[in-house]
Amino acid sequence: KVALGVLLHMVQDSFSEAHAERAPETGAMCAGLPVSKPGRILRFYSYARQSGSSHDEEDTFNALALHAMQASPNVVDITKEFIALWQKRAAWQDVETLFECVFDLQDKSSLAGPGRFVRQKK
Repeated sequence: KVALGVLLHMVQDSFSEAHAERAPETGAMCAGLPVSKPGRILRFYSYARQSGSSHDEEDTFNALALHAMQASPNVVDITKEFIALWQKRAAWQDVETLFECVFDLQDKSSLAGPGRFVRQKK
């Protein structure tokens, strides 16, 4: 259960604008799964040079609610898919297929940075 919680946290953070930038959804499906594919990850963001308060604002219920209304599939849809696989004790191969679909990177060489949440120098 702890491992599932860690996996879900990582998946959910990948939909937060403070943690990653995603391309728009294309309507594609995850290969071999009856699951709509989320937008590809354009880049990950690092907390190291971010403003803590700006970062935290993106991890609120309001930010989640806005995302859930604007994207399909959204973080809730994808979380439900992982939980369903866990509940049916799916083989790791099936979980890995979904994981790779959710974490499809546009450019594997893209460097992480603070994004628009860069900490302002005092």
